[in-house]
Amino acid sequence: MAEKDRLKKDRLKNDKLIKVRPGKEQPEKKILEKINQVHLVGIGGISMSAIAGFLLERGIKVTGSDLKINDKIKMLQNRGVEVFRGHRAENLGEAGLLIYSSAIPADNVELEEARRRGIIIMQRAEMLALLTLNKRLVAVSGTHGKTTTTGMLAAIFLAAGRDPDVMVGGDLDLIQGNYRTGGGNYFLTEADESDGSLLYFSPETAVITNIEPEHMDYYQNEKELVSTMVEFLAGTGGTNKTKKTKRKKREGSAVLCLEDVMIRKQLLPALGKKCPGLELITYGFGRGELQARNTVREGYASRFELVFQGESKGSFQLAVPGNHNILNALAAAAAANRAGINWEEISRGLRGFSGIKRRFEIKGEVRGITVIDDYAHHPTEIKTLFSTAVELGYQRIVTVFQPHRYTRTEKLWQDFVRVLSRAPGPLLLTEIYPAHQEPIPGITSSNLLTDIKRRIKKAKHQLIDRDDQQHCKRSRTGEGRGDEIDSPGPGLANSEDLTVRSGEEEADPAGVVENENAKSERKTAGISSGEKQEKIYLTPNRDEAVKKLVKIVKPGDLVLTAGAGDVYRIGENFLAKLQEFDN
Repeated sequence: MAEKDRLKKDRLKNDKLIKVRPGKEQPEKKILEKINQVHLVGIGGISMSAIAGFLLERGIKVTGSDLKINDKIKMLQNRGVEVFRGHRAENLGEAGLLIYSSAIPADNVELEEARRRGIIIMQRAEMLALLTLNKRLVAVSGTHGKTTTTGMLAAIFLAAGRDPDVMVGGDLDLIQGNYRTGGGNYFLTEADESDGSLLYFSPETAVITNIEPEHMDYYQNEKELVSTMVEFLAGTGGTNKTKKTKRKKREGSAVLCLEDVMIRKQLLPALGKKCPGLELITYGFGRGELQARNTVREGYASRFELVFQGESKGSFQLAVPGNHNILNALAAAAAANRAGINWEEISRGLRGFSGIKRRFEIKGEVRGITVIDDYAHHPTEIKTLFSTAVELGYQRIVTVFQPHRYTRTEKLWQDFVRVLSRAPGPLLLTEIYPAHQEPIPGITSSNLLTDIKRRIKKAKHQLIDRDDQQHCKRSRTGEGRGDEIDSPGPGLANSEDLTVRSGEEEADPAGVVENENAKSERKTAGISSGEKQEKIYLTPNRDEAVKKLVKIVKPGDLVLTAGAGDVYRIGENFLAKLQEFDN
């Protein structure tokens, strides 16, 4: 672990001047009613802006700071929140409590000023845990799918009239944003595993969608990651105050996906040793108490039969595509049923879920060209994005990918190379989105592009070698005499014309994206036409990416923008440019 990451990890432990876990004897009002002002460092973040909203609705004065002014900050400013651009010691004003996100470096000037003054300091998840006190908490964790699963839970609880509090890591149309304050007994939220802060929560029901070796700048190894997940599950149930103010132990439960290898092979054995009495609700396609069977794809929608403990609960419909979303729906259904919601209400809630902003979000369609944006920034998420997109039947898929964070790109380098070399069509690679990180020597999009091309070229040669071996075999046996092998075949004359199909195993090295007949007389987006294009491009900035899309995309194509940064703006600008051509 790098020294700066170790210092950051130590800070997460040492800055906890108030340690809060739901069910402890200190209700939130006893802490917050003593505070005249709360200051949030990094207030524009999706979770931080939601916390600011919760505090405002409790009548607490809120201020904040961030490096950029985004839409979330503008909404808070419209509600009277003073937000400073940039970080300075004087921004704290009269704040009695400072909240910071995990993206804030340990030596941030406002954090240092708060320490100097003796101001109470709380990490983002610590504050969120404080806000969930005296609520029945359902917390969703996992490497992928947290936001969508939490959004599905919100849709179900709202359809069932449960009026929950909700904090979700994306904008959900049903709640017109990323949070809502309800009058019910439940609080639905994500529990972030990236920095270990999920351990602040003691949920009544904990959901883990999957586990992968991600955030290894915080965790030293897989064992520590799994151990943290076990500790999170061990904290389910907790205690909660009754009307008689007596502390009463609640029974906790864990909802786990059995399609995930690390859950099956590492989490469950460890959990059995530490929490043998924990109630487990498992789900999957062919595994678990809760199963999805007879799945059917219907364009952007899905349909499946839900089976619980061997009994069919009917046909369930989703307005979002992909097997991963069916698994997310099973997780939400299991947690909702554990809360006493019947299957009919669960079905109605899932049917009304239209998706989360930046999760396979349709940005628009102009001149027969569709643009979809997705938050996918991990190799597994990118692979899932490709397989979902391929099923939709577009003529071609053009992907714009923006790597997110230098540390993630470095640690998952080979995985990114493997997955991106299998892009189902032309690939545009932007510069790495830093997300407050300093560059790492050698970790650049240009070098990543070089390795992707090298892998594709190697795959092409493997395919040619295999064809040569087959030809030699035919020659020895007298089969197929006269066959020509001088040319590798349509679309393989240039290594950049080759892309490995998404979803194939490593043993199958390559597949042709576009044959020569399809290339002839092609028109790019109805705007220009020209020579055959390369298949992979480095487009460092937004303008270059849009220009390249205008040049190579044509009617019938799907454009995917993928990444956790601001890559979505490329899709928006591309659509705007297409509209200009129509006017």
